[in-house]
Amino acid sequence: MFILISINDENRARLELLADEALPGMRIGTFVWRTKDSSNDAERNFSSVHEHVLVYARPGFSFLGYELSDKKYKNPDGDVRGSIPQTHNEGPLL
Repeated sequence: MFILISINDENRARLELLADEALPGMRIGTFVWRTKDSSNDAERNFSSVHEHVLVYARPGFSFLGYELSDKKYKNPDGDVRGSIPQTHNEGPLL
């Protein structure tokens, strides 16, 4: 079982607190859903054509799909930013 809750920017914070209290330990995450095919509001320099979707589920729930593997990545120099995809060109990253 999972629950998807769509909410706008103005009410997201309050609903998120309420849902976290009502569904403790069940939050999987949040994603943004673009709701209109129009331009951003240039005067205010931000996009208002989206909503947030809060995702809650019972422990052990998983969406259908496949398990991701990190075998195609490596981190030979121990970079703190993590592993990078392996390529045929083993030259330095610029």
